[in-house]
Amino acid sequence: MIYYGEDRAPDLAKFDLAILSPLVEASLPSYLLEHGSLSLAYLSLTTIGGWEPWASGVRPD
Repeated sequence: MIYYGEDRAPDLAKFDLAILSPLVEASLPSYLLEHGSLSLAYLSLTTIGGWEPWASGVRPD
C-alpha cells in the first residue's frame, strides 16, 4: 500500500507493507508495526510542493 494521507491506520494495518509520506502522524509507523505491518517512509529530494515544513528553507535554484 502506498498512502499519502492521514487517519487510516486500521486500514493500512491490513497490508504487509505500507509506504508512507514523511509527513504522516509520528505514531503511525509504531501503530502499524504493532499490528504486523511494516512501514517505510521516503523523503523526496527533488519535489517540493510547498506544504512541507522545510519548503520555506529551500532556495528556488
